[in-house]
Amino acid sequence: GVEVARARSSVLDRLRGLGITDLEQHIKFEEVYTPETWRDEFNLERGSCFGLSHTFTQLGYMRPPNQHPSINNLFFVGCSTHPGSGL
Repeated sequence: GVEVARARSSVLDRLRGLGITDLEQHIKFEEVYTPETWRDEFNLERGSCFGLSHTFTQLGYMRPPNQHPSINNLFFVGCSTHPGSGL
């Protein structure tokens, strides 16, 4: 919608100000992710692309473990597991 167009324009304007003046003409494909995309497509709580809250008690080694404690060969992956964001 309007917010996406405004954000896109703002990014391109900023890059133009940094000397990247012809980027827009080279864009062949765009995909926009919104909180609704993260929620609907990836089943992430309230559309949070980083999974669990980024509070001190949910960072690094304090995140849930990658392997289930009692079910052999059951591993967890994704942004809410250790080490976190993006894995």
